[in-house]
Amino acid sequence: MTATPNPYVYPSRDFYDLTKTELLWQVERTEEQPLSKVAETLRPYVTAAFVPPQGVSRAEAVIALFSDPSICYGITPKEQSTPWLQRIESGIAAGKLSFTIFGFPFKIPVPLKTDRTLPDGGELASLLRLAALMANVSQIAGCHAHLTIFAEEGFGSFVGLSKEETQRYFDSLQEMVRSLGLGEHLTILPISGMEKDPAFPATFEKNVSSFLAGLQGGSAEHQKKFEGARLSVYRIMSTRAYTNIAIGEAYSSAPSENISEKGREIRAYLEDALPLSIAQYFSYLKTRDDIGYIEQLVTQPLTLTVSPKEGRLGVFPLRREIDVLPYHGVPFLSKGGNLEIRYLYDLQRLPLKVVKVVVPGFTEGTSAFLYQEV
Repeated sequence: MTATPNPYVYPSRDFYDLTKTELLWQVERTEEQPLSKVAETLRPYVTAAFVPPQGVSRAEAVIALFSDPSICYGITPKEQSTPWLQRIESGIAAGKLSFTIFGFPFKIPVPLKTDRTLPDGGELASLLRLAALMANVSQIAGCHAHLTIFAEEGFGSFVGLSKEETQRYFDSLQEMVRSLGLGEHLTILPISGMEKDPAFPATFEKNVSSFLAGLQGGSAEHQKKFEGARLSVYRIMSTRAYTNIAIGEAYSSAPSENISEKGREIRAYLEDALPLSIAQYFSYLKTRDDIGYIEQLVTQPLTLTVSPKEGRLGVFPLRREIDVLPYHGVPFLSKGGNLEIRYLYDLQRLPLKVVKVVVPGFTEGTSAFLYQEV
């Protein structure tokens, strides 16, 4: 199934036939490479040249950039070009365009998707793309463009992760930015910083209670949000305690009577946990807005998004053709020269020969920072 736009969360892509469980891939060898070398390998795959139209203002050229189908995801600013134009003109006049985006929460704790807890070449490629986008905007606008990334590590506890694990992931992202000198155009901040706000605990608790009450009371609005996020959240909740085969059974469309006891156990756990997890997710976002957290840190930001939302400029986190977020899978360079994000279990079940690339400082057990087909 091809991913489709969703106004609440990034679309969830289906796995390759989960009834097939034989691992067919062959790992030829493991190679160690420095971060800088991997970055240079990935950079050509994520930076696309944009030629602004002639005879338009700088602000109009920026609008054109974010309307480009190779850059824009979901919505475009065309229908709302006047307010966007005014905001961009104001930023150019002030000498700086300040953008924000949300993402990079943690490595999804599902063994079918990835065996890592630290970021890998997928996140690296996305950071390179965002930095290149800001450099492009700077050149077109004639002033500095900067993107503040709010890493959504605060969501970790809603899907079964510890604060320590999400902190390590966040620290590793920051080290990538520092090591590669991407700080000119990128800053990464933790969304969990808002939890220090005195108003956070009571506001968050009130919002969670309100969302759950809406669900239980049959509110159409809350039910729509729940169903819009259901499949995606179902497949990001931690299943690390189970085998790939059992998880695959749970995720499959097979009737419960046709799967193992472990598969049924996973289904029951996920179904029981979903309402609170989804309520916490939406309530966390609402609390962010209720206390005006982003505005405390970035003045009048130009908001970007990787999923269609009104009032934001849609951007692809990687290339248009890639429909899996970097933290939901593993980066794979095919022999044909394509960068992809694949679910690890899908990759393992293909008749491929691969090289595992590992990077000092970002190495984790036997997992790879990047997979390359040979």
